[in-house]
Amino acid sequence: MSLCATVFRKTLFIPLALAALGLCPRSGTAQKVKTLLKSGDTANRFDIVVLGDGYRASEEAKFNADVQALSNYFFSFEPFKQYKSYFNLHSVFRASKESGASQPDKNPPIVRKTAYGATYNYKGKKDCLFISDDRLAARDAALAPDFDGKAFILVNDSRKGQCHDPTFAVINRSNLAWAMKLWGFTYGLLGDEKEGTTGFYNGNDPSNPNITTSPFGTKWLHWIGSNGISVFAGAGGFKAGLYRPALDSMMRTPGKPYNAVCIEQLIKQVYVVVDAIEKPVPNATTFNLYRPSKKTFTFTNLVPGTSKITWFLDGKRQPNSGGAIVLDSNKLTNGTHKLLVFVQDLTSAVKNDPKKALLSQRTWTVIVGDPPKPDLSPLGVTPVPTLPRAGTPVRIDTKIRNLSSKVDAGAFQVEFFLSKDPFFTTSDIYLGSKSFANLPKSGVVDLKFNAALPYFVDAGSWYLGVQVDRLNRVVEQNEQNNLVWRKITTLAPFGCVRTLEYADPLQSSYRQDLISGTSGGFANMAITAPCNKGNWYVVLWTGKGTSPGIQLKPGMVLPLNFDPVLTNFVLLNMNHIPFNQFIGKVNSNGHGFPYLSLPPKILQTTGLKTNFAALFLPPSASGGFTGVTNPVEQIFTK
Repeated sequence: MSLCATVFRKTLFIPLALAALGLCPRSGTAQKVKTLLKSGDTANRFDIVVLGDGYRASEEAKFNADVQALSNYFFSFEPFKQYKSYFNLHSVFRASKESGASQPDKNPPIVRKTAYGATYNYKGKKDCLFISDDRLAARDAALAPDFDGKAFILVNDSRKGQCHDPTFAVINRSNLAWAMKLWGFTYGLLGDEKEGTTGFYNGNDPSNPNITTSPFGTKWLHWIGSNGISVFAGAGGFKAGLYRPALDSMMRTPGKPYNAVCIEQLIKQVYVVVDAIEKPVPNATTFNLYRPSKKTFTFTNLVPGTSKITWFLDGKRQPNSGGAIVLDSNKLTNGTHKLLVFVQDLTSAVKNDPKKALLSQRTWTVIVGDPPKPDLSPLGVTPVPTLPRAGTPVRIDTKIRNLSSKVDAGAFQVEFFLSKDPFFTTSDIYLGSKSFANLPKSGVVDLKFNAALPYFVDAGSWYLGVQVDRLNRVVEQNEQNNLVWRKITTLAPFGCVRTLEYADPLQSSYRQDLISGTSGGFANMAITAPCNKGNWYVVLWTGKGTSPGIQLKPGMVLPLNFDPVLTNFVLLNMNHIPFNQFIGKVNSNGHGFPYLSLPPKILQTTGLKTNFAALFLPPSASGGFTGVTNPVEQIFTK
């Protein structure tokens, strides 16, 4: 992640001026970036960047060797040695035209053309080695995988010299001891413990934790008497008026170890950027725990030494469970729970931590409840045409939605009905169904279903219904939103139709039916003959097919072939069960409703295909035939 992305994320170490000076890398840069140490994700490591100045293109290998030497030296000092896993280290190489650095204080002055304009005697200070183009240096530093606002600049020159500002610590390549002292300034916010030969400090107490105006060493009282810590006069370039905690150490004499007060501060500083709790599982801070499941909550503990891990659930401390804890949904109430883990770095190198810098915390919001369910619901229903006519095709348009944003629906069925009221019963007219293998979470399907409106539908007002998952094969979040109705008007069939159809509940194959010859069953039929109101109808049966049929009179053929068994069987038993309903009168709406109630084991011929058809006689039952219907098929199964 570049500085552009992190400049406001890691603000403690990055001067606001960096954001204002255009530090995002320019397109087209071709500097060479290397990562010498990658301890972990840049988002949770302190990323040190090393730049070079005064190295020509031919000296790139020399620069790389110098960076490696700096890295080795840097991590040989505590606390960086112990906390090495908290750091990444990257280098960015930009070639200079000339080697070395400018020395304007020489006679004659030495001028070198370098990438960042490295020069001694910076701002008139003899040993101050710094750069002139800090904006370019900052842009180059931002080319690294991450830049936390602190960088070393190695200058390819043999003359001793060093300087720093809040961002850059600049040293000549062989001056590694000073690199550590400058790092204490820029990174650790430490003060200079070097005393002067003269002078008395009479200003305010400095903010640095390792120098003070207090002759009692108030800032480091907790260390006095151990690790060589006491109160020594002289610091900050003054002989008197300022005090330091150690007789001699890194911030007084470069190359010496850091004293205990400085080490404590340096450890606190790394925790400003690095969280000891890494790679939490689950990674999301909010987690749904569904019954009856269990979930292990864990993390990687980065603390290199001794640490203390404490878990709390809803404010109650949990038994010692180390780096992981298992939550059982069956042992928790439904609702929201708070799970917290604390990791305390117990290093003996930090004795005073009032701001709890060494305490890392992770919080999960755990929502316990029943597993999420899909939620299927139809949205609207429209017939096409809007005034459908009995006996003609009709398209039914609707949308089926899965209102759940978490769970797919799985297999389900959509069914279509006509009803005289907006209340579903299985005796409503069934128009057919459409099956679906699945509907994804938050999914919507635009359904256009082609149905046939049966002839026996009377003209007038009806309710057209769409029902999803009527058989409840899908366990849903809301089982009350599966049905939608629309009031429509139907038209009568065209002309003097004479039709025979099945009208069994939940059947949409109006011209075909199945009955078990072994168990028996029912076959409900509907006759539609608006021009034969008051006429007698007679239903006949055959197992011999429908063509060429029986000619009743010239121009009128009953579409059944005479069957000496079945046809005669019906005619001989017309007044007896099960065929006593095969004769009746067409009512005032132009309908008749014959039905067959077949007892068990009457017909046991598996796969027998038979047909029914009706003929019409005048009200007096004399004077000849007045019409015939189409045939319908009846298949007898086992």
